Amino acid sequence: MATVTLLPAVRSNAASRYPFNTQEMKSPDDGPSAPTQFDGSFAIRDVIPGSYYVLAEKEGYVSPIRLPFGTISSLSKEEQDSLPTLLTTITVIANRATNVEISLPKGAAISGRVRFDDGLPDTEASVSVLHKDKSGKWVPYCPVFNYYMQTGGDGTDDRGDFRIPGLPAGEYLLSVSLEDWGSNYSIDIYYGDVTRLKDTKSIKVKDGEESSGNNIVIPLGKLHSVSGTVISAETGEKVMAEFVQLHDADDDSTVAGTSAIVGQGEFRFPYVPEGKYTLKACGLVMDLHRNGVNPAREYEGASQPVIVHGDMSGVTIQVKPKLPAAAAAAQ
Repeated sequence: MATVTLLPAVRSNAASRYPFNTQEMKSPDDGPSAPTQFDGSFAIRDVIPGSYYVLAEKEGYVSPIRLPFGTISSLSKEEQDSLPTLLTTITVIANRATNVEISLPKGAAISGRVRFDDGLPDTEASVSVLHKDKSGKWVPYCPVFNYYMQTGGDGTDDRGDFRIPGLPAGEYLLSVSLEDWGSNYSIDIYYGDVTRLKDTKSIKVKDGEESSGNNIVIPLGKLHSVSGTVISAETGEKVMAEFVQLHDADDDSTVAGTSAIVGQGEFRFPYVPEGKYTLKACGLVMDLHRNGVNPAREYEGASQPVIVHGDMSGVTIQVKPKLPAAAAAAQ
């Protein structure tokens, strides 16, 4: 019950020339695939002679490469160069059957529950997995089988439970997004019930190991709303900013997963942990519509420090008009 795909070891540069004649394909890199039977056997027929890589994939197992779009061209150049050492290579000869055996190791799994601090489960929540890239930076891990496919597209179940299988041995982080669609705002809650990446706890798993009980509690009772306006330092009138961002005062990292979009010069962050922050008005900053009497003016971006220890309203960010290019160059 796995899926086996053939990928051409030598690709054609001719867009109209396909390496297989068994099906219509959108790219010269596409290859036919076949499911394996209950005994693991498979057959792919009518393959044009040549050299191919054999890729096997199955939910809960670890494949040598991740091929999210089913084509070699979806891989980076470095990944393409490493294919001969990662995948089994076969040579198909005309009018002969080619046999190959492939082993897939069982992947590790991380499971747990997401709930709010009042005990209620967070249902249909998408739990993200992060791992370190080659530079040591934490980045999203994309398994062969998308997490939504693994959970039927529903995220956490009615109890807030999740299980992410098919992970290679290694060290991982977990996070879940708390979102407010009305203000286009979200904030990540990490394993360890913290809101900053630097404070989270990692999870280490071995080959085939099941790591359970990795629960995430969303501390709603400790999150506060911060709202206010962007105004002109000259006139005190409201000014429309494309974005207002919330940054950590210590390292200037963006706390919110997305920026709060300003409407009519006003902004609101519904879920902010206690701490020191910098509010930044950025992007296109300009006057609100002035009924065509006066032309709109652009403003420089600006920032405002805030200390959050409860709900805050009436916060203002003052912006100054942007100088004409000639005046700015003279200064």
